[in-house]
Amino acid sequence: MEKFTKITVGFVTQSYEKSAAGKFICTGQEFIAGDQVDYEDLGGNTITPPEHEYQPFNMTLVSKDEIIDRLGDVLTSIDVGGEQSRQFSHEIKILDELLKDLGWIPKD
Repeated sequence: MEKFTKITVGFVTQSYEKSAAGKFICTGQEFIAGDQVDYEDLGGNTITPPEHEYQPFNMTLVSKDEIIDRLGDVLTSIDVGGEQSRQFSHEIKILDELLKDLGWIPKD
């Protein structure tokens, strides 16, 4: 066997808060792994788990504001003028349009 799938049964909890506009928005989520774990081969058949390295669950919620901040940092770091900006003009345009769509207005 060269590959297998590990299936961990669990739950997701999500916390919501009412925004200023009166809509409930997700402010956080937590993934809770249960004790039930199944192992399957690529055909979906149950197998005895082979020895394998532990892989932690690293699931996080990234907010719209965090995405905007990170994309804005990338845009301002590559849009510095000169030859570098000319080389990345297509990418700069894509990031600029995406950030405008997300509600971030770049400083002129």
